[in-house]
Amino acid sequence: MALNEFIRDFALDVVEGLVSREFDPPVRRFSAADRKHSGIVGTAIKGLPDTLQQLKRQVSLGQFLYGCNQATKNLPIEYLIVGFGHRTRGLQMKALKYFVGTESSVSIPQSVEQEIQQQVLSDHKAEVVIYHNHPRGVTHALFNHGPLASPADRTVWQSYFLKPLLLLKRVLGGGRLHFYLGENGRVREFDGPNMIALARLLFEKEQKS
Repeated sequence: MALNEFIRDFALDVVEGLVSREFDPPVRRFSAADRKHSGIVGTAIKGLPDTLQQLKRQVSLGQFLYGCNQATKNLPIEYLIVGFGHRTRGLQMKALKYFVGTESSVSIPQSVEQEIQQQVLSDHKAEVVIYHNHPRGVTHALFNHGPLASPADRTVWQSYFLKPLLLLKRVLGGGRLHFYLGENGRVREFDGPNMIALARLLFEKEQKS
């Protein structure tokens, strides 16, 4: 019975991830320019965890994401990388903090949650990028799929999306918070809730009314 429940829950997570992914931006394609200076990001990730690492020079969003992907794509554990930037002619990243998780999860420390909000709200063009990786697992051997945000990942996204001041700034076209996932050598932004869970919630409310 326990095995059957595990398989059912595992399959449900995969299906929810696949459906929700259809509403996200496409997989990020990196250019030659993105590969330039990306080593600066990898060097910063070799510093002490949970410590603000100033980048030796500002890098573009593409360079930042490429550097994060290169630094974490072959790791057996999850890393969380929080990048701090400012939108001028495109998003320019200037510093980062990273945190080491386990084989299956990594969380945002409460102190960093406050720091993320402070950064996003510090200026109209201030932005934060939250990147984490998924190590290779069973599903990659079966389907060789790209980035697939889990229900837990989307719950975190939703918790930030619903914060009134962050939502207001997003509506007004200011700098915002971005979530990216690196998995199986590819990178993709996830920018929406768990669609199946949302549909289920709306259906239940309709049934009660």
